[in-house]
Amino acid sequence: QYMQRFDDDLERCFSDWRVDLKKVGGPRELLQLQWDDMALALMHCRTRSVNLGQEGAVAVVPGIDLFNTARAEKVNIDWSLGNIGDSVNVHSLGSVGSGTELCIQYCHLCDNSALLLLWGVYMEGNPIALDPFSDRSFCSTSPAS
Repeated sequence: QYMQRFDDDLERCFSDWRVDLKKVGGPRELLQLQWDDMALALMHCRTRSVNLGQEGAVAVVPGIDLFNTARAEKVNIDWSLGNIGDSVNVHSLGSVGSGTELCIQYCHLCDNSALLLLWGVYMEGNPIALDPFSDRSFCSTSPAS
């Protein structure tokens, strides 16, 4: 429910912005933008980005959506910020053999209801107890948070 309310608020905000933009005039390209375009961009950002740990700062990292998720003991891929914070480095946590599934931790606080809500995945043996009524506001919308 939290994410749906959040997205509903974003859609209302977007609609208000479009009305205001039409009143004051704006670039034709922006006036053509529809909510479906924004919802798709939001989904891409949520599923292809990492939380940089700085008040909502995220980075869209090409290819990160190709990694699966797993319990912490099976994770073999991680990421880190570059030395001056202008890049994201994705690296293995050791030797990875040919044909090995590459896994990154999507959310270390999420139970399966949150994983299903945010990424559409269910993790067998998820150590976080299922609580469909818990507050989801802690959930980052990015993998590897």
